[in-house]
Amino acid sequence: MPTSAQTPERSSLSTAAAVSDWLQQAVTRLQVGEGSDGTREVRFDIQPAVLPGVRVVLQEANGRVQVDFICSVDASRHVLSEIAQREASEMARRCRRDLLLRVHTEDEDSDLDPALRPRAIEVLGIA
Repeated sequence: MPTSAQTPERSSLSTAAAVSDWLQQAVTRLQVGEGSDGTREVRFDIQPAVLPGVRVVLQEANGRVQVDFICSVDASRHVLSEIAQREASEMARRCRRDLLLRVHTEDEDSDLDPALRPRAIEVLGIA
């Protein structure tokens, strides 16, 4: 007899497949290597159709996961800044680790008047 309810294993597999599909569509380039301080990090660019001008850097720093959204498009920076607190809390809960989520511009222009520079956002998510 057919049933619409999925077993937990099948549900997990379909969720994993959906995430995999999303990543294939959303991520343009993926790099794994060492950061400037010698720690391992993962970098990827998000497809412009999804969130233009965004590079994501994942690494471990000071005993917690650090997620940097580096934005070259102001509209994307604004969207990410709006959801930063909620996403930091959710990411920390899901990975069961404290997490620092940062949203900032690609190149912090030190010659620009500080009052005119886009504000960087830093949000801590507690596991």
